[in-house]
Amino acid sequence: MVWERLLRISILRSTPWLVVGDFNELTGNHEKRGGKVRHAASFRSFNGMIQDCGLLEFPYLGDYLSWRGWRDKKPIRCRLDRALGTEDWHDQFPDTVTEYLPMIASDHKPLVVSIGVKRLCGRRCFMFDRRWIGKPGLMGAISEGWGADGDQDTPTLVAKIGNCRRAISQWRKAHVPFGRETIEDLKRQLEVAQADDAVGPEVLSELTSRLREAYREEEIY
Repeated sequence: MVWERLLRISILRSTPWLVVGDFNELTGNHEKRGGKVRHAASFRSFNGMIQDCGLLEFPYLGDYLSWRGWRDKKPIRCRLDRALGTEDWHDQFPDTVTEYLPMIASDHKPLVVSIGVKRLCGRRCFMFDRRWIGKPGLMGAISEGWGADGDQDTPTLVAKIGNCRRAISQWRKAHVPFGRETIEDLKRQLEVAQADDAVGPEVLSELTSRLREAYREEEIY
């Protein structure tokens, strides 16, 4: 197992490093939902490896129960995936954060580690999205924008294009989200469903299928 191999390289404790992935083990019963309660002694080896290697947890976003399965037709969820780093890593990269993403094509959640990355905010330029083609109301918005006079008696071509841009932007805001916003909405729905042990596999399968389709549309973009 991964953590057993790490135990053999604990000499690297003096070097800043981190490890991310599926450890296939827990630190305690608090990291599982469902299934039988395990004896405390069964967690001793994994916790000993973490201590011997001088590893520490990172702050995380999302539901850390990263694996979902079934035992006797009942759901069970566990934290099998995690990110660990040495004290030197935490000192050099104090803003490191891990995020658990929704399950889509696996019974494990993807785990993303951000090392002090900050997004710059700014005004976004208008860009026509080909995924809008065929959506209800788009052509009407374009016609309305093209025919608008604005502040000019005879609008120039540039003015007409500007009017279309504004009309499309207003149409876009008033209708069902496309692309990334759809993906984020479906991801939230799937995450809530995965965390609810009363939700059956049919609902999870439907949400997963819709999310995959949304990702295909995003690929077109």
